[in-house]
Amino acid sequence: LPCIFWQDWKSENQKMIKEVLAIRQRCHIGPTSSWKVEQGTTGLYAAFVGDRLAIKLGSKDWSPNSGSATREWVRAAAGPMWCIWERIESEHTGESA
Repeated sequence: LPCIFWQDWKSENQKMIKEVLAIRQRCHIGPTSSWKVEQGTTGLYAAFVGDRLAIKLGSKDWSPNSGSATREWVRAAAGPMWCIWERIESEHTGESA
């Protein structure tokens, strides 16, 4: 489990924290998950976590779907200057696209 500060848990952020925790669980993200930094520049940090989650932090635009002919990722949660995407699962196999 990730560490969550009590004052954050007991604040107006609790609903969003629960949403992010649910995304982590759906995507099977844990302390041993792989991490690949896609971009790390002023105003942008983008990475893939495992093979089912992508994140963006910062003021610059980025999407895991950029440059792809098909849409493989769907936005799962977002806030000011951050976004999380989940890989779309194939309807026929139940596996990630």
